[in-house]
Amino acid sequence: MAGFLEQLAGVELRYEEMTHLLSQPDVAGNNQRYTALMKEYTELTPLVECWRAYRKAEATHREAKELLAQGGLEKDFREMVEEELEGSRAAMEEGEFRGFVCSLIQGDLLHIIYFAVTEDQRGRGLGSQILAAVREASPGMRLLVDIEAPDPTAENHLQRVRRQEFYLRNGYTETPVRYSWRGEDYIILSRGGSLTPEEFHRFWDGLSHSISNAKRY
Repeated sequence: MAGFLEQLAGVELRYEEMTHLLSQPDVAGNNQRYTALMKEYTELTPLVECWRAYRKAEATHREAKELLAQGGLEKDFREMVEEELEGSRAAMEEGEFRGFVCSLIQGDLLHIIYFAVTEDQRGRGLGSQILAAVREASPGMRLLVDIEAPDPTAENHLQRVRRQEFYLRNGYTETPVRYSWRGEDYIILSRGGSLTPEEFHRFWDGLSHSISNAKRY
């Protein structure tokens, strides 16, 4: 788990670096570089927000436990602390990090851009439970996930196949959308309706435009 959390911390550092770069005049004046950075910034934003929410929940959980352990709290204050503890426990699965899902929403499309379960929890059905919870919380939405395309020449080919099979078991189907990013080929799977390449491009163009306007403002 430590390695997984270290990766998320590294993502946050990259995000902060991009935040700085996007505010620089030389980057803003270079349309090609600005567009590339903005796309990466858009993709990382919900992941970083989830990571920060997890750290906040972890801190709240720790502080609440320490306050309760000290004892001597007045009734009303103790009840308030217990509520905080319960909320952070729910966010952290009994005080332990299990994994999380991050998504982007545009119109009726919900794109899961990051979904991870800690290694010790895999094979126990938690991943399927998380996907079901996302579906139940998003009625009427088309749910999208992207996976690395199976490739017999890739070192992680079997992992790619298992990941594809996992989503297929959970009701996702393959769409005609394909794209390449950082030298890897990806496939978009969906649940709740298919997706066209045009819709996929409009989805990302809309998100990039919204965030770009916010950054420039």
